[in-house]
Amino acid sequence: MTEKRTGYPYEETRATQMLARALKKAWDEKRLSQRMLAEQLGYRSSVILSHMASGRAPIPIERVGDYAHLLEMEEGEFLLAVLEQRYPHLDFRNMGAKTEPQSDDGLLEELELIAGQPLSSLPPSQMNVVRQALADHQAQRRWLSLNELPVVEFLRRTFPELREQGLDQEQRQHLHACLEGWS
Repeated sequence: MTEKRTGYPYEETRATQMLARALKKAWDEKRLSQRMLAEQLGYRSSVILSHMASGRAPIPIERVGDYAHLLEMEEGEFLLAVLEQRYPHLDFRNMGAKTEPQSDDGLLEELELIAGQPLSSLPPSQMNVVRQALADHQAQRRWLSLNELPVVEFLRRTFPELREQGLDQEQRQHLHACLEGWS
């Protein structure tokens, strides 16, 4: 069975989907109808809940707490979904809405801002680089400037084993001789 698409403006939003699932759960588990829930929320008719759950009408931000409490949804996540529904052009997840810094000097927050995500969600390849940099007390010697990068990439193409094995003594001497003759 395919899901029915209505073309309503908020139909595809996470907030609408969360509300629809919560209403269905309230009915399935407690036999609470939309009419009953609407009454508990102070509405005269259940039509408004139906419109919000179908994506026809937006969910009011000021009522998020009421809906979350009544429908047993996680309030913070539902609020975030409603804000995303109302302001889709803003990226609320990356606004760093922490009220207190998690580190005294703000370094963790700065790194997460640079990464554009929590450090715990970085891909393993990036986390390995971070671990290597922290483990090396002279990490600055590892980093290349943008001007040095093409030279190292050339060396890696020329010597495919460079990254894993380095160069043997003969290769280093040959490379040194070539560079001395060039300068």
